[in-house]
Order: sequence, then structure tokens, then C-alpha cells
Amino acid sequence: MAGLISLVADNISKLIVLPILSIIIMGLTYFVSRHNDEKIVKFYPSFIVGIVGLAIGVVAFFSLTSAIGLNLAWISVILLSNALIGILFAGIIGLFDDVKDYYKEDEKVKRNGKK
Repeated sequence: MAGLISLVADNISKLIVLPILSIIIMGLTYFVSRHNDEKIVKFYPSFIVGIVGLAIGVVAFFSLTSAIGLNLAWISVILLSNALIGILFAGIIGLFDDVKDYYKEDEKVKRNGKK
């Protein structure tokens, strides 16, 4: 256990990148979803980050035994996990928008008395 804590303490600068990049991806996804009416556009930032992560992962796979390969693999893991976080966040935003639209339509029906 002490070895794990010392390992985390030694690599805290690499580990802090993950939540910061997650917040950036979520903010970018939220910004894109609010300024565009199309449903698929809010997934674009996550798709771009995921494609970049896959490309870096492929490069890292072919040079995995070198020090640069391990660093590229770490970057790839960070980018792919943030792409997954962004996709899930965009899905949650889509659910909230759909529920909001449903209740707005339901309110119109209650006011007018007809569909």
C-alpha cells in the first residue's frame, strides 16, 4: 500500500491531466450543444479526441517497448477515456433536452386542451 501511495505521489503531475481534460471536454461539449440545434454535433469534440487517441494508440502499439511508446500509450489512454466521458456527457445532455422538450409539449397540450 505504501508503494502505491508513493507511486501516485511521484506521478501526480501526470495524473492531474485526466480530470482537467475531462472538465475541458465536458465544457466544450456543453458549449457546442447549446449553440447548435442538431443532435449529433454535441458528439463531435469527443469523436475528434477519440480519433486522435486511437491514432496515438496505434503508434504507441508499434513502439511499445521504448520509453516514447509507453508515454504515447499513456497519452492514448487519457485521450480515449476523456472521449468516453465526453460521449457519456453528451448523451446525458441529450436526455435532459429530450425531457425538457417533452414537458414543454405536454404543457402546451394542457393549456390548449388538444394536441
